[in-house]
Amino acid sequence: MSFCSVKPSTIIISSPAPTPFPFVSRDPKTGEPPRSDWEAFEHPRLRRFPDPDSIKLRRFLGRGTQGFVFEAKVGDKGPLTVKCFPEDERPARVAGKYEVIWSLERECINGALFDLIIARLRRAKETGKPVHVLPHPKTRQEATLNLKAFSDNTPIGAKHPPPPGFSPLPLDPPELKACLGWAELSGDYIRYAAKRAGYGIGEGNATFFCIVYDFIEGRELSSQQILETSTFFHTLGFHLEPFNPDNWWGRGVLIDYGDIVPPVGGCWGFNERAYPRQLEWAEEKVYKLERTGIGGVEKEKLRGLDRGEINRGSVNHGGS
Repeated sequence: MSFCSVKPSTIIISSPAPTPFPFVSRDPKTGEPPRSDWEAFEHPRLRRFPDPDSIKLRRFLGRGTQGFVFEAKVGDKGPLTVKCFPEDERPARVAGKYEVIWSLERECINGALFDLIIARLRRAKETGKPVHVLPHPKTRQEATLNLKAFSDNTPIGAKHPPPPGFSPLPLDPPELKACLGWAELSGDYIRYAAKRAGYGIGEGNATFFCIVYDFIEGRELSSQQILETSTFFHTLGFHLEPFNPDNWWGRGVLIDYGDIVPPVGGCWGFNERAYPRQLEWAEEKVYKLERTGIGGVEKEKLRGLDRGEINRGSVNHGGS
């Protein structure tokens, strides 16, 4: 499925046509979210990266089962991360009944939710009025209640003090990888950029749906920081996928938002049975890895291009 009706030879796709995906918005991601009522949380929509025509891919950083990642610049800003998703349709169920993770959907929903959450925490810090949550949620209902505390429809406010058991969330969250919005790039441009790094990408996509993120520098992981960030996600109401050290950079920043699942948004994968014990399991895995050197992981060399920006003009518009 082609995302837009624009000719595939166009390098950057920025058509104003409506999107068929319910989890994205054509509104540019500038300023705070336009609304923060509970419906915005129940049906989150990631806003569009405001300047897609200025994206310049620089290095191919790697690929996984759900997509591939480039380092990029936008004008004089950078580095940024651009994650490209080949799946522009919901994957078919396995054997007709088992759901399959659609990372594009999950990461768009998470990016939109964190846009709302961080905006609320920013207002809380400005006013000195923290968000009150259950510190140890154990059920999906409690997870949803905590997430709802960030919306305009929270039952807790000046006229309604927090009930017993609720505690103020710290005003300063752990460091998070900022999601800057979605963009759509030409398939020819993506294939050319990957080919220059020695990777081949199939011809199936005329365009690729991408998400733009901050770039996380370096890798000196701290087990304490990883667990603090994991606790933050859990308290907000997110299910955590099994700990994967490859998806943590900096001192403890999760770089793959496919590793967390919200309790709302229609996103498949929230495990109600695992949720109460997920922090316990994460702690076991983190400390086990720490004994093998997690605290001193050397900065990894990023595989890709060191030859400057990839020139769009070099792309064969008729195909690679």
